[in-house]
Amino acid sequence: MLSNVERIYRAIMPQLPGWFWLLLAVVPLVLVDWFFLGIVLHYDFMAQGDVFDYWQDSLSWREPYNSFHMPGYAFTIAVVRWATGGLLSPTITMLVITLVIVGLAVVAIYQLAGYGLVKKADFAGFWAVGLFVLWPMVGISYVAYPIADMFGMAPLLIAIWLFLKKKSMSGGLILGLTLISHKAMWPFAGLIMVAHLANMRTKRSAAGAFLMMVPLTAIWILGAFHHDETFWLVSSNLDFEFKSTSSLPVLDGLVGSMLYGGVSGLVKGLMVAGIGLLALVVIVRAWKSPAEDERRLYSLAIGVGVLALVVLLNEREAWATVRFGRLLAVPVVWYFGTSALESGASARSIRIGAIGILLCLLASQFAFSYYMARVWTYTPL
Repeated sequence: MLSNVERIYRAIMPQLPGWFWLLLAVVPLVLVDWFFLGIVLHYDFMAQGDVFDYWQDSLSWREPYNSFHMPGYAFTIAVVRWATGGLLSPTITMLVITLVIVGLAVVAIYQLAGYGLVKKADFAGFWAVGLFVLWPMVGISYVAYPIADMFGMAPLLIAIWLFLKKKSMSGGLILGLTLISHKAMWPFAGLIMVAHLANMRTKRSAAGAFLMMVPLTAIWILGAFHHDETFWLVSSNLDFEFKSTSSLPVLDGLVGSMLYGGVSGLVKGLMVAGIGLLALVVIVRAWKSPAEDERRLYSLAIGVGVLALVVLLNEREAWATVRFGRLLAVPVVWYFGTSALESGASARSIRIGAIGILLCLLASQFAFSYYMARVWTYTPL
């Protein structure tokens, strides 16, 4: 006789989607890394850096005209602070937000990875989510360190899913949220929209492109009156992020880091080079895929976007290539993860290899957290 618990378990298990079980793994991992960083290593999230800056931005949400940070994340912080009556500390408030957002990203990636697969879609989703949330060094550590990275990437991933489902208006609106969440998403959002317009040449897709630009345009115009400067939103970035710190007009972030950055710079440069190479591989593979493959142009958009970061960012900002290079997780699984599944390799060998890689990536999260707490202040990446 089955117990009541067993009956309930057997009734519920088949009905719960795969991403639910992934969330049960991802959220605790983030919390453990946050505990390790903040409690074990005594890292002060609010002492300096972007976490403190975003909190300060949220206090002046009525004037969202910071020339470095887009207002989407800061405004959300202000809303959550109001909704909770200010009972939560700044760090906890921001951690709650990033946990919710990474949950949305997990669902989007899971759905994207299995797109077009009849069999083994669950495994593709598992592999893509694992690669995304455990991306070398910055996967969960940049969720436990609650800045706006995930807040920018999650709506981008959701928009791609909506575009694949032929929902141009909804996708354009969500992509507009990406534009006002993080400037690093601008090239990706633009390229994704171009890919969608090439895939769907309809009035609705054009309307989606218009919707995408509305939030950013409104902020830009209002900020121009506030600052009395037309190009207030990009002028600071041209100097701080793109102006070369060496004699190299391009690739300063890659070459300059390795030549002048010491040991940490060498590590950063090698990681940027590896991600750039991976982006090139994705671009070539996507380019050779059949023209009727709906994923092709979106993969090209992500690959070109990552490659642009490698080429254009200076030594000061090159680490952003590593942070946002995790978007490659989706096309990598599309074109290489599914190939492994279809190659005839045994499920057991694939599972063992995947688990081994993911465990190594997990270890890198805590290694980077240690670096942040013990070394970052003196030799930041």
